[in-house]
Amino acid sequence: HKLSCVPEKSSTTTTTSQQNNDSELTLDETKLKIHKGAFDVILKKYNLSSEENASAIADYLTDLNSGKTVSRAEFANRFGMNEDEAGIFLSWIEIGVKFKEENLKPASHLNS
Repeated sequence: HKLSCVPEKSSTTTTTSQQNNDSELTLDETKLKIHKGAFDVILKKYNLSSEENASAIADYLTDLNSGKTVSRAEFANRFGMNEDEAGIFLSWIEIGVKFKEENLKPASHLNS
C-alpha cells in the first residue's frame, strides 16, 4: 500500500530537555516524536484505538487492492476526520510499516 505525507529526512542535531534531563536528539528523532504525538492526539480524538475502529482501519488498509494508493480525502471521509489529520495518521502508519519491513525478520527461520 502506498501512503503519503512522510516527514522530510535530515541529519541536523538539536538539543532538547526532557524532565530536567538534557539529551541530544537528531532533527529526525525530534520530528518523529512530534509526529507520534500528533498521531496520538488523532487516535484519542476519534477513538481510533477502540476495538471496533482499530479493526475497521486494519480491514480498510489491508483490503485495498495491491498497489492502490490510500488518499487522504478517502481516508478522512471514511473515518470522519479532516484531510490534514488523515495525512498525519496515514503517514505514521507508513513509518511503522517501513520500520517493520526494514528491521523485523520473519519468524519462519525459527522453524528450522
